[in-house]
Amino acid sequence: MAGEAINVVLLVFLRRGWVRLASILQVATLFGFMSATAWTLGGVESPGYQLGYALVIVIAGVLIGLRGAAVVCVAALVSGFLMQSRGVAEPLAVSQRASIWIVSAVIFPVIAVVQYLASRTVRMALQRASVGEQKFRLLAEASFEGILVHDQGLIVEANQRCAELFGFERAKDLVGVASARLFAAESSAEVTGVRSDGSSFPAEVQTRAIEYEGKIRQAVAVRDITERKRAAAEQLRLEQRLAQARRLESIGRLAGGVAHDFNNLLTAIIGNVSLLQDETRFYPRIADRLAEVMEASEGAARLTRQLLAVGQKQITRPEPLDPNQVIGNTQRLLLRLLGNQVDVHTRLGQGVGHVVMDATQLEQILVNLCVNARDAMPSGGGLEIRTDVTTRGEDDARGFADAAPGQFVRISVSDTGLGMSESVLAHVFEPFFTTKEPGQGTGLGLATVHGIVVQNNGFIRISSELGKGTRVEICLPRAS
Repeated sequence: MAGEAINVVLLVFLRRGWVRLASILQVATLFGFMSATAWTLGGVESPGYQLGYALVIVIAGVLIGLRGAAVVCVAALVSGFLMQSRGVAEPLAVSQRASIWIVSAVIFPVIAVVQYLASRTVRMALQRASVGEQKFRLLAEASFEGILVHDQGLIVEANQRCAELFGFERAKDLVGVASARLFAAESSAEVTGVRSDGSSFPAEVQTRAIEYEGKIRQAVAVRDITERKRAAAEQLRLEQRLAQARRLESIGRLAGGVAHDFNNLLTAIIGNVSLLQDETRFYPRIADRLAEVMEASEGAARLTRQLLAVGQKQITRPEPLDPNQVIGNTQRLLLRLLGNQVDVHTRLGQGVGHVVMDATQLEQILVNLCVNARDAMPSGGGLEIRTDVTTRGEDDARGFADAAPGQFVRISVSDTGLGMSESVLAHVFEPFFTTKEPGQGTGLGLATVHGIVVQNNGFIRISSELGKGTRVEICLPRAS
């Protein structure tokens, strides 16, 4: 009954995870059983007693370590000595008494040596494992990438950079999290990372199998590529702007060259027509026809001047100009061009300073922009002309192929018209490009404005959206 009760207690201890208590109880039970057998009359003479204590010492060394074996060894020696000295059992021969103590005394050093070697081996193994682990941790924490280790989809290890990427405060907060929760979409090696607050970021991942804590697990390196993608997009935008600038430069050079030669021909034509008109009193029947020729020649001359502006070959007379004053002087002309259906507002900044350019060119810019705005508002609308001063740094100017850093006078013309699509915006500065019906326009308005602005070391920016109007910003160097 006692044995069964002890077994039940052992099972309870083991079930609750009290392994060391169960081991101590088992060793104590064996020692008590051997002692009871030895102190029983005649028990000391049995071979079981002679080897029993030695066996208990071995079991104690295995279950509860070196100290437990030492305690059992001392108790066995004391028990044997007491039995012999008090005469509990029949006196044994000297060889029999010696055999009990010798076996007990010899077994203990053997256990001690085995325990030492075993503990030394385990300690060295743990030290080596701790040094893998320390190197792994050092490399992982020094990495600019997020690193995590998962086992069947559950994260078992992560570095601090990984926690920062996914919006966690500490790396240990990631332990136990499903790795699938961190990634929303995957395309090849590029994924969309999802932070703890629900925001996302583009990421690049690399995965490989590693041995971690004695098991094959998956290590994942995560790199945030937001800046890389932003830089790539910026690079593409700059390349497109540069290509557009070169295309416009080539077209402008061609247009300017043709216009220059054609202008020479027109000068001769207009001069000769003027001379013939002086003789119409002798030939009255040709007066009307000469007038038509002169009108067509003057129209061709205006077109030629536009082409010269596109090619940045206009003959100019630069002088310091107050943009606010020029806008005020041309406002009456602009109102006539825009008509009664367009509500015009001006917001002219105080102290914007001066720009150095030809006054006729600045008037050309205003007329072309306002006419374009009027055509974009067939049912009427609102138009605003605004002036102010802006400063462009190196980073700001880098976004424009023809811009330089510095202070600029900005002239903004905004309308509430039809707006333009992205595809149209990509071609608005190209000569002869127009969205109007045939015969409705030459397609030289914005090309002319662009040529004049670039000729005067400025830059132009257009923002537009279908159904929401257009805003054109002209930035001209501010005179010192």
